[in-house]
Amino acid sequence: PLTIDADMTWATVMSTALEAYPRRVELAARETEAQALAERGKGLLAGAPTLYFSHLTDATLDNNGQREYEAGVELPVWHAGQRRALTTLAGTAGAESSAAASALRREVAGQLRAVLWDIASAANAADQAKDSVAVAEELLSAVERRNARGDLPLADVLLARSALLEKQKSVIETRAGLLDAERTYRSLTGLDSRPRDFSETPSAREDFDASHPLLALADAELARAKANGELVDRETRGNMLVTVGPRRQRDAQTALMNNSFAVGVTIPVGGKPIGAPERARAARLVAEAESRRGQLLRQLDLDLHEAEHTLSVVEDSLALAKTQSELAMQQWQMAKSAFAQGEIELRDLLRIQDAAQNVVREASRLSIEQGRQIAAINQALGETP
Repeated sequence: PLTIDADMTWATVMSTALEAYPRRVELAARETEAQALAERGKGLLAGAPTLYFSHLTDATLDNNGQREYEAGVELPVWHAGQRRALTTLAGTAGAESSAAASALRREVAGQLRAVLWDIASAANAADQAKDSVAVAEELLSAVERRNARGDLPLADVLLARSALLEKQKSVIETRAGLLDAERTYRSLTGLDSRPRDFSETPSAREDFDASHPLLALADAELARAKANGELVDRETRGNMLVTVGPRRQRDAQTALMNNSFAVGVTIPVGGKPIGAPERARAARLVAEAESRRGQLLRQLDLDLHEAEHTLSVVEDSLALAKTQSELAMQQWQMAKSAFAQGEIELRDLLRIQDAAQNVVREASRLSIEQGRQIAAINQALGETP
């Protein structure tokens, strides 16, 4: 079982869980990619230089002694707007990397909130089950004493023992549920202890905006897709190549060698139809990013509404459950007194006892659920503890 650390804070749990989270490696990769794009935009050339060499001879044909050697380098040159588009893409990639870090933190916070409230719910159920066992044990002792005096038949003793066994079975089941929840927490954080208090106060915000981690990431992804589309549009036009290099040649039927230096320019033409598929694909990526953002906005709105609605229902139900539990406990006390005086049978007492415990258990469950729904609202609003 996990130990409970009263000094453990949300910051400690979040930090440890983030370090152990498998998807954390994506953040470093995103940052590296953004830096690589920025460095590429600082380059003097639009691409990698290309070395070339050619040799011309008529040895296999006329064999008049013609020889020609040419070597050089081809230099891709930036054309208008291409470097700016690449720099913009690098900037959007950096913004996307930062937004991804915030979104990942929110993702981890959501999982921690869920598992901690699962533990709280399971621990509450286990405590309620143990309390029920204590009450059943006390009742069994009283029934056995009265049976020994001849006031109650053996059938009542057997009935009380059967009720106790049912309560003990519930303890085993609730304890297993608690251990399952604690195992999930240990897998998520790698910790052997959990905070005593992880309740949250409702956020002062009533709605989410563009600062929401998921919306910020969606906006960054959309901006990057648009920047990538602009870069693809520039690059599919092709790059002008500047060619420089020496030439050495000898004409046919002469021994005189002529050395020269060549400078050439290669200009691409007709690249628009050739690059149409790449531009269409880039436009599709922009449309997909816009679609994902729209779907995300709708889902966040639904999540927030669901959490707020559930909290409202839970709070109203909790107020009623507290009143019911008070009445149920009074009835239970009256029933115990009536049973002691022989006014009701054991079977009726057990029925009233179960009803009272169920009402108390429900009130306790709703109290836990109230804290869970407050955390769910904060999660939907993008707040991280």
